Amino acid sequence: ALAGVQRAADERLASADDARAQLRLRAERAEAQLDALLAREALRSPD
Repeated sequence: ALAGVQRAADERLASADDARAQLRLRAERAEAQLDALLAREALRSPD
């Protein structure tokens, strides 16, 4: 019974790690998009 509980806990941890990795990727992508947008804006209005 304990092994089943341990396995369930391990699976939950693994899926939490996956979710964290997904969020990190999405955050990095959003950051890159923002950088590109700001760069475009800077080129458009050179003041």
